[in-house]
Amino acid sequence: MANCVSTSPRLLLAETNSDEALFFRRMFEQVARHWQVVWEKDGKAAVRRVLNQGFPDLLVTRIDLPQRSGLDLIEWIRSLQSPKAIPVLIYDTTPNATQRQQLSGWGVEDYLDKHSPPEKVKLVLRQLVIQIEKQAVLAGKE
Repeated sequence: MANCVSTSPRLLLAETNSDEALFFRRMFEQVARHWQVVWEKDGKAAVRRVLNQGFPDLLVTRIDLPQRSGLDLIEWIRSLQSPKAIPVLIYDTTPNATQRQQLSGWGVEDYLDKHSPPEKVKLVLRQLVIQIEKQAVLAGKE
């Protein structure tokens, strides 16, 4: 697997809808301007991105992706990394009970409904970014 050396943290967004992806990117850039945001329209392309550029610092995915579902994408990443190694945020309609249980076992950080108001989206993203950046600082001190 190739490693991508980057000076800025990277978000991988797996989202089929270009309008939703643009909305999410704009929300994310308001809370974390120094992050690189990469977008893939399907799960297979997201896997290729990880294989070519290495693991992102944060994965945001919807559940229903073409080519390879968001659930398959998360399961694949978790098979290569420990469950909490890469924070994962589901950005979709609310998962059903079975999906929630499965996702919880894979260390999914949060679920963000696509119909959430922009302020809630930014709040959840801000909290995740702070958590990730704090962990990076602590890891650098070890």
